[in-house]
Amino acid sequence: MKTTLIILAVIAVLAVAGIAWARYKGYCTGDMVQNITAHLTNRLDLDEPQRARLDALADTFRRARDDWQAGRQQTGAQIVDLLGAPTLDRDRALGLIDERRQIFDDHKQDLVQAIGDFTDSLNADQRQRLVEMVTWLANRRWGPGGWRH
Repeated sequence: MKTTLIILAVIAVLAVAGIAWARYKGYCTGDMVQNITAHLTNRLDLDEPQRARLDALADTFRRARDDWQAGRQQTGAQIVDLLGAPTLDRDRALGLIDERRQIFDDHKQDLVQAIGDFTDSLNADQRQRLVEMVTWLANRRWGPGGWRH
């Protein structure tokens, strides 16, 4: 009985520590975009106009993300139906892909404009630090996955 209690206590401590670590690293927060903007603001030492442009970029990204995620469940159900059919309706599958791509196409102009507005406001040192951050993310051992480092 005593051994069981000790094992359960160790498991509970490890679980609480794991949850605390994940929350601290940003894995359990509600808005990853907010974490990224805070991280960029701190790492790039942004002034107020630059911060406003970054916030505008974040809002643009959130709108695109919300539109993208709005149809995920419905599209997922349609994919399951397509895969469950005796033969794959290739035209419908291509149509689903085109529908999902259209959502991205609807937002790409706004996203590029917001990214350009933000990056054009950076000075040379800030731009270099941004390039280093993006390069690090793209080349890290486990591949791209977030701004948590």
